Formats: sequence, structure tokens, C-alpha cells
Amino acid sequence: MEIVIVGSRNQGDECKEKFGERHNVRLVSSLTAVDEVGNAEVVMDFIAAPGSLAVYGALPGLFVFIDASIHPVKVPKEAVEMLKGRIFGFCGLRSLINREVLEIALIDDKDLESARSICEKLTTEYKIVAHQAGMVTPRILCMIINEAYLTLQEGTATREDIDLAMKLGTNYPYGPFEWAERIGLKSVVEVLNASRIESGDPRYEVCELLTRKAKESVSNQA
Repeated sequence: MEIVIVGSRNQGDECKEKFGERHNVRLVSSLTAVDEVGNAEVVMDFIAAPGSLAVYGALPGLFVFIDASIHPVKVPKEAVEMLKGRIFGFCGLRSLINREVLEIALIDDKDLESARSICEKLTTEYKIVAHQAGMVTPRILCMIINEAYLTLQEGTATREDIDLAMKLGTNYPYGPFEWAERIGLKSVVEVLNASRIESGDPRYEVCELLTRKAKESVSNQA
């Protein structure tokens, strides 16, 4: 099966790590025309640029996964019928792509059978989760990271001790600060903010230290 990845090189590399041994994975930085899809049967889109849904809608045999790790996928009414049963949200947060289970959000509950069918062709286990901001894994991890930064902010423990305690106490492969670096602080803050706005739950309020560090990381990358 040919899979087109619309995104960055890092996103393409992680998708190749997950699917590359069993499928042909091709990376493009943007997708604006039908002929750019080629013979692909699946597109995994991390960008969802304006106009891309029209391209996908013009290819009736194409299945489309759009990164919904921060915000739910929004499909305009005019595109719903064209993409019925073949467009899904997926967890595309950095470092969470190449996992045994592909985390999927259905745009319509009636799409469950088509999701099962395409995941079988992709030869991946999958888990259907609520179509909400932050999905499931990003919400949980980002809340843990936020609590770790709050603990550090209060001076209760060092980041090294917090990472070590989480790995030894929960058997996590990474501590919260290690995971934050892998995911990216900007994305962590975006997941928390989107979850707070959608749910109104104050548990997602980003602590001051995490907010400051995320701004610093963005400035350093500029």
C-alpha cells in the first residue's frame, strides 16, 4: 500500500518507522493538487491546509487521516458527503505516532466499519477515542507534564528526581520532562489550552513555569 505523508521530515520519518517495513511511505511538504496524491490509497495529513479537503474529495478511493491530537477535525458540510466513511482524526503528536496502537477519532459514528477495514490494510492495531480536543493520550500526557512543571515551580523536587520517580513508580519509558522535550513544549501548551477551552475544566490550566518555558523554546527556534 502507498501512503502519502503531508507534513515535516520528522513526521514523515516517524510514519516511516511505523509503516515503512510493510508499506511504501512517501513524504510531501504540501498537497494542493489531485495529481500529487499519485497512486496513494492513504494520506496522513499533519497540516490540513485550506483546499486539501477538496483534493481528497475528488479521489473517491482515498482514505484520509488528519492530525487531531490538538484540535478535532472540522469537515465543512459541503465536504461531508464526499468524504463520508473515509476521513478520520488521528493522534499525530510528535513521538506518539510510532506506537503499536493508532489512536483514531471518528468524524461520524457510522464510520467505525470503514475505520476497521483501513486499519487492517495498514496492518496496525487501533483504538477509537472521543472526537475531542487532545484526544486521550495527548490529554493524559500533557496533564502529567503540567503537574510536573507545577511541582518543579513549587520547589518540591528537581526535574531529574521527578523524571526518575515517574519512570520507577509507573514504569513509563520517559519521565514527564523527557516526554515534554520529545513532544515539544509548544504542543504541550496547545493541547492543554484546547482541552481547557473545550471542557471548561480548570485542571487543564497551564502552570506559569510551563507557559514561560514554552515561550522561550519558541523564541529559541525563531
